[in-house]
Amino acid sequence: MATNTDYQHKKFAKKTEEEYQHKKFATSKRKFNEIEKEEVTITAEDILQQAQKEMSTDLPQIKRKQTKPLFRPWEDKEESEGPTTTKRPKSCPPTEEVPSIMTQQSNLKLRRNTVGAIMRRRQQHHQQQAVQWMRQQQYIAYQQEQHYQAAIMEQSMRNSSYLAYLQQLALQQRQQQQLFVFGQQH
Repeated sequence: MATNTDYQHKKFAKKTEEEYQHKKFATSKRKFNEIEKEEVTITAEDILQQAQKEMSTDLPQIKRKQTKPLFRPWEDKEESEGPTTTKRPKSCPPTEEVPSIMTQQSNLKLRRNTVGAIMRRRQQHHQQQAVQWMRQQQYIAYQQEQHYQAAIMEQSMRNSSYLAYLQQLALQQRQQQQLFVFGQQH
């Protein structure tokens, strides 16, 4: 009646060792085989052709088109310094005296501010120099005081050691006199 066929999914199908190749090793072997098949031979003409291609493409390819010009204010100033004419509407009368007065006032204010800033900096500099000079004088005074104290300490140590030496000599002389006195009495 019905024939029984054994169906097995490819996932569960077992391969023999000859058929099985791990994907990591299969690709490298395939590449190696492809290279062997090609048998690459490099000639001097190929090298010259490749060098000519590289020389012709010295500039890198533009990745995207530049939409805005680069910000270069110095170039803008040079362009604007050329002959430019500003058109005034006819309804506005030309007023040259008012802007000149305004610019003079702003220039005076700017000069005052600049002079004031310079004077403040100069005053701060003088104050810093005075503070530094005071610290220097304090350090010199402190150093002299330390030398003076060290000299006094040294002198007092000498005097005390000399006094101890003299006391010891006096004690020895008394002991000798007592021995002499005791020697005569016996």
